Amino acid sequence: MKVEFLNPFKPDPDGPQPRSLVFNPDEVFQISHLHWKALGITPGLVIGQLLLVCLLFSLFFEGFRLIVGVGLLCFGLMGLKAWIEASSIRFQRWCPKSLMEGEELVVDYSFSLQPEAPFFWPVHPWLVLDRFSGTLFQGFEVPLPSGILRSPRGLKLKFRVPADAGMGTHQLGPLSLRVQDPLGIFRFKVTDDHILDVDVYPRPLALPELPVIGTPFSQNIGLYDVPLRGPSTNFIGLREYVPGDPIRQISWKLSLRRPGELLVKEFEKTVNSEITYLLNLNSDEQAGLEADSSWEYGKDIVLSLASQHLTNGNSFQVSTPQGELEWGRGRDHCHLLMRWLFPQMPGNLTSLDPWLSRASESVPHGSTVFLVTPVLRTGWNAWEKALRPLLGRDVRLTVVLLDSLTFFRGHGDPDLARLVHEIRPRLNQALADIQVGLARWGASAYLVKGGQAIRQGLSREFSASEFVAGDFRK
Repeated sequence: MKVEFLNPFKPDPDGPQPRSLVFNPDEVFQISHLHWKALGITPGLVIGQLLLVCLLFSLFFEGFRLIVGVGLLCFGLMGLKAWIEASSIRFQRWCPKSLMEGEELVVDYSFSLQPEAPFFWPVHPWLVLDRFSGTLFQGFEVPLPSGILRSPRGLKLKFRVPADAGMGTHQLGPLSLRVQDPLGIFRFKVTDDHILDVDVYPRPLALPELPVIGTPFSQNIGLYDVPLRGPSTNFIGLREYVPGDPIRQISWKLSLRRPGELLVKEFEKTVNSEITYLLNLNSDEQAGLEADSSWEYGKDIVLSLASQHLTNGNSFQVSTPQGELEWGRGRDHCHLLMRWLFPQMPGNLTSLDPWLSRASESVPHGSTVFLVTPVLRTGWNAWEKALRPLLGRDVRLTVVLLDSLTFFRGHGDPDLARLVHEIRPRLNQALADIQVGLARWGASAYLVKGGQAIRQGLSREFSASEFVAGDFRK
């Protein structure tokens, strides 16, 4: 705990702004104090000037010396009282260790005086300032009524702040409390530098279900029929018994009608789908800031698509240039994906080939692959070369393209707007070439733009003809 004296002749730079009135509106003095601060005037400045005038008069009039002496004694007692109570303030806070992106972080505060100061002149809690890096407005003010720290139980507050700055490990703190005497002359800032870590997990989105196929040689029974023989309830026909066939599949009734032969019932093979998610976190392709960035969009897409397969038993793995999440399925594996995914951040990638070549080694033949990638610099020629190892495994490939230029937010910056305008035709051509090349391979492509709902981008397949029609430029 650290106590700092605030200069009474200067407005508090971290104090409340006119938009946020944290004083008790029932106290006329405090409302007028806000108007003084808005003009850059503090009570300390006014009273200090009055004391200075009295001091000048005391040089010529003996009666003013007593007034100055009594005033200085009172101010000394006020300052000592304020410093003792500021030093004796104890405060704590509690909050959840984790929450989902978009939820509100509920912070509980507790303030008390230990021990109570011995003087009669009370200090007033003024303002609570806290910081949370997981919200777009990282610094926030907690309204605090004045004059209630003397309660035996102290003061307990609850404050809610939205976690809208993206997934990751965010910090809550440092926490500071402003206190002052009733006249606002002696002001102190009490700071607690203790930082609380809060894990903000990505929230799965309700997205359209993109098509997947059953993996022919999967060992897990699932919902997808494949043109192979195997155990299921879908009857295909009969054939002669071959040593090694299960005894339970012998049709005894029909075998009795054909003496000397055993007939075996055959069924279709039903399997689950084994899905690989490839998330490109190459920093050269990324754009945006925090939650409104291409890499956050990509992580949301991967998590949301994986969450769609919790109930049907599909297995999935995830690969990024920085690492891999091994095969698994079910709710536990989806929770593991949340914890594994949110610290993943963009990094340098000199070439796509080493990453995709390594990732393709663990992709089963005939399985489903989703590639989620931003597009800014890499054209179709580089992707065609990098994706060839996957095509040799007869996979169903679906590519979700993120238009990186739409994640630039210039906020009226003419230079940035001009740069985006210059790059746009080249990027449009690169996106069109990628879609045409994927279509030749029988792969599907979807396009997601920054500032647009992900669900809207995945509602229909992307076609290069959109550029010709001019829809994309709108």
